[in-house]
Amino acid sequence: MLLSKKDKEKLVIKLANEGKTPRETAKEVHTSQSIVQILNKATGDDEAEKEQRLKNKSEYAQAFKMFKDGRPLEDVAIELDIESPTVIC
Repeated sequence: MLLSKKDKEKLVIKLANEGKTPRETAKEVHTSQSIVQILNKATGDDEAEKEQRLKNKSEYAQAFKMFKDGRPLEDVAIELDIESPTVIC
């Protein structure tokens, strides 16, 4: 029986709750998706990890990400505590 991606993710979470290791889970579920990534996504750790990686980036990289997310110039300048001419550039 073939499982959908969502069904596989549910099975991964169920097996983790039963105490299976990621290796045991991967053998049983047969997924190309990372077991750890599925579990991080389920617990919200994935987003926290992304936020932490972004905080370690330069102000320029952070500003680009904020602009990509649709944030206005003023918000970028305030949050990153940088001067407006720098943000405009």
